[in-house]
Amino acid sequence: MSEAPAVHIGFYGKHPGYGDFVSAGLSKGLADRLEYWLNLILPDLRDGVADAWEAHYDAAPDMRIWIGPALTPDGTGFCGTMTANRDKVGRRFPLLSGMEGADIAPPSVDPDQSHYEAIEAFWKDYHRDGEDAKGMAALLAQAMDAGLNAATPLPATDFWAARPDGDVKRLWQDVATADQARAQASRTYLWRAGPDGSALYVTDGLPGAAVFAWMMGAEYTPPQGAVA
Repeated sequence: MSEAPAVHIGFYGKHPGYGDFVSAGLSKGLADRLEYWLNLILPDLRDGVADAWEAHYDAAPDMRIWIGPALTPDGTGFCGTMTANRDKVGRRFPLLSGMEGADIAPPSVDPDQSHYEAIEAFWKDYHRDGEDAKGMAALLAQAMDAGLNAATPLPATDFWAARPDGDVKRLWQDVATADQARAQASRTYLWRAGPDGSALYVTDGLPGAAVFAWMMGAEYTPPQGAVA
């Protein structure tokens, strides 16, 4: 018997309270996927921004992200925040925090920002008091809306429909929502919001280094062999 869908709240990346990478709350498959992606693009970002890298990274705005279920190992999706962090000894690496498997639509469908704002508010007020990574993830989960529902499993990308009345216009209207959901399942939505302005980027797959350079306001020259 397969396990019932569940929502996992946690994080992966660097936090100033720890001396190395920290991960808790999220599935190992998702954490590994995020690690692979970031380790692929961050060297290109550093090299492409060159001497301005540290200054732009340290001034980077908090970003919000929605990753479609087709891009995650278990088909559950992820949404949350991405913060330009450092570990205890100052090594730079982002912290991704959020919800895996939550029934939260992409922001183009539901622009409500409350879940993302709750994560940002948690980290703004958080000061480590001896808890380990699991304890920190538990505190983050407590700060989130307890009423989060689990998303339904990712449907097959193909589907069929029929109407006995032969109305082909209505037939296409009937499948519009299903078609949109399947198309968005392989997309990433990345955006920032704040008093200095908002910006967004939407792409199939996961975004590359040039996108983050743009979000940071940095000039970027793709290094040789850079991942698109």
